[in-house]
Amino acid sequence: MTDSGLIDMVSAVASCATALFTGGLLYVATTQTRALRDENRKWETVRACNKYITDPVLFDCAGKVRQASQGSDYSLAAMRPVLQEIRAIINYFDSLAIGVAQGVYVDKIVEDNLSLVIEFAVDKFLLPEFDGEMNFAGLAHLIALRNSWRANPAPRFRSAV
Repeated sequence: MTDSGLIDMVSAVASCATALFTGGLLYVATTQTRALRDENRKWETVRACNKYITDPVLFDCAGKVRQASQGSDYSLAAMRPVLQEIRAIINYFDSLAIGVAQGVYVDKIVEDNLSLVIEFAVDKFLLPEFDGEMNFAGLAHLIALRNSWRANPAPRFRSAV
């Protein structure tokens, strides 16, 4: 074998090694990027859920609805003074449901954080008597989310360790 043949062979092996190494780096980078994206999606879901108790407008709306419901049967007549607040809360829940449907938010995180509150709001306020006043057409994502939780209920409490 001549010197130039040896140099060509070493060069070919080095090129193959470089290609394999580059492929390995690409795989690692892709895996890490995907993991970061998934982790960020989880944190964004937690942030969106926490907005229910940290956003001053939503917190105020929830307080007014809670206050109006004291000793109430949740009828339209009893809740009429807080219809705007109910609408704001329902719209917030619907935005979460849309985010879940589009894959922006993680369903199980929303369920673990807010399912009891969302189910209660849907059951109490998305009734025909409220619909005439508040026009809840277009809340299909919210209703579908609540129905999916009912079809596959998650355990509410962990068993003792």
